[in-house]
Amino acid sequence: MCSRWCDVEIKRKVFTINELSSDHNPVIFDFITNNVLPPILRTLKSTNWTKFQEIIYHNNPGNPQIDDLDLAVQNVTSNVSNAISASTSTKLINTPHLRLPENIRELIRAKNRFRKLWNNTRYPPYKREVNALIRQIRSEIQDHKNRTWKNFLLTLNPEDNSLYNLHRKFSKRHTPFPPLNGPGGMAYSDFEKAEAFKDTL
Repeated sequence: MCSRWCDVEIKRKVFTINELSSDHNPVIFDFITNNVLPPILRTLKSTNWTKFQEIIYHNNPGNPQIDDLDLAVQNVTSNVSNAISASTSTKLINTPHLRLPENIRELIRAKNRFRKLWNNTRYPPYKREVNALIRQIRSEIQDHKNRTWKNFLLTLNPEDNSLYNLHRKFSKRHTPFPPLNGPGGMAYSDFEKAEAFKDTL
């Protein structure tokens, strides 16, 4: 919570209302923020399971001799956690959220209500209503995406390079580079590949 709020300067006003007949008066806090709250960072984590298996294979012997069971479990747990951390990459997603109109959000809220009723009662008509709302929501979202895309295309102008930039974005192909099998094992990241090239020279 503090990571999003502690850097925001907040002005506050505190006052009471002396309109009750009792000795207990309500207190009102009026908070005014003079900064825009930072957006929630959205990240996408991807794990390379081939690299994970390679790390586990080299760090965990197949039939180890166990003298201390607790220590062995701790070592295996640590090796698995470290292998996942080393095999997982995090990518920051800068694209904005899909902003849904109020009618679609209301359908989603209705679907959630009927799904909760279905989970609590197992009443078949609730389940049919959930399925019908899911189909309607999918159709409405697809129509909304089509309208948004159409409106975006109408804003393109050949004179300001916006049309050219869009064409370049879609026509540019990303060529994936496979991992290298170097002297120290499989190399996946750019740094590991550079080290593999260095070791072979």
